[in-house]
Amino acid sequence: MSLVFPGAEHSRFAHSIGAAHVAGLMFDTVVRNTPEAVEQDPDLLLRDREDTILATLLHDVGHGPFSHTLEEIANASQIDFHHEAMTVRILEEQDSDIYAILAEHDLDMPGRLAAFIDKSRRDREAPRWYHSIASSQLDADRLDYLIRDAYLAGIRTHSFDLTRLIGALGVRDREIVVDVRARDIVDSYLLALDHMYASAYYHHTNRAASFLLTAILRRAVDLARATDAARTGLFPPLGRGGLNALWSLFDRGSKLPLRAYQDLDEALVWTHIMVWGHADDPTLSGLVSDLNHRRLPKSLIAPTDKITKPQLKAIQHKANQEFQRSHPGTDPSYFIGLDSPSRKTYTKGSWDDEYAGSIKLCGVDGKPTALEKDPRSLVNVLDERKLYPSIIVPRDMRDFVQSLMKVQP
Repeated sequence: MSLVFPGAEHSRFAHSIGAAHVAGLMFDTVVRNTPEAVEQDPDLLLRDREDTILATLLHDVGHGPFSHTLEEIANASQIDFHHEAMTVRILEEQDSDIYAILAEHDLDMPGRLAAFIDKSRRDREAPRWYHSIASSQLDADRLDYLIRDAYLAGIRTHSFDLTRLIGALGVRDREIVVDVRARDIVDSYLLALDHMYASAYYHHTNRAASFLLTAILRRAVDLARATDAARTGLFPPLGRGGLNALWSLFDRGSKLPLRAYQDLDEALVWTHIMVWGHADDPTLSGLVSDLNHRRLPKSLIAPTDKITKPQLKAIQHKANQEFQRSHPGTDPSYFIGLDSPSRKTYTKGSWDDEYAGSIKLCGVDGKPTALEKDPRSLVNVLDERKLYPSIIVPRDMRDFVQSLMKVQP
């Protein structure tokens, strides 16, 4: 995001601290508003509060460099990698520094915290209401990053009243609920989330920069897979035991040695990229040069009301042919690609699963009701999956591709 919004230079560490703070506020407010519905044993309540705050603090510890972009890069190279799996490993494997700290405090804590991350470990028949503070459609993670990102990016239109929203929380039937009188704040929160993805997270320049970074790493991996000499040259043994942490990730995905993963940070990745800028391979060194000089490709938005997916693929094919004509012997997949991120701002529950996972409103009768059952709520519009399709091309091909889009029937 910092390439688009220069003020958005905040770290994941700052976000995690903020999310943990919000989690504590949410927990305390629920206990204060509905004391009859929570654990009555003071020691157990204190333990639950501590678990909730720590789980939220550590919820993103499994993220690697460049956050979600790293997973997109791994997927583009057919590598099985998921940051949630790494988070659970860091919490529970005995050679993890975080595990050692948690286990010294309470031997059972690593397993309890893992249940906040891995939903399959939760008891659906007797859910722990506080699990949803760390992971749900209304959790401390989203509440913090939404406000933090908008503020640091200088975006002032996407906001909601966090204090009032937290103040309306309570528990009914082992689930967190929101006082029905704060329904408008829930709608504001969901609308802000929807707008932030459209205007910031999926901003065309942000997506173009991610494509270029992915192309660089994918090219390096493709070259390294060709020969042992190429792999050693591109991914030299820089870490403990002669391992290269970055190559370990691309080689073994989520099964890489945990110590190697803990050595992997953005500084290490940028060091590799800097060296690759002098690589013998002209494709790799050229891509790095483009990134270093901010010669980003262009992300051209595809109007979904005028262009079908097959038509967009046909445009990509023609763009590939034009690129190969002017750059013989160069693989166009590193320079041209379809980008189609999508998301749902809100996922509706159903009668069949008793609206599990839905945001619940609680009225004067004390009965929780799923937000989507209120016909006035915006979620009945926001539950549709939104697509943000585009075609990413080199800067000098923008006019050519745009002309192809215009002639579509």
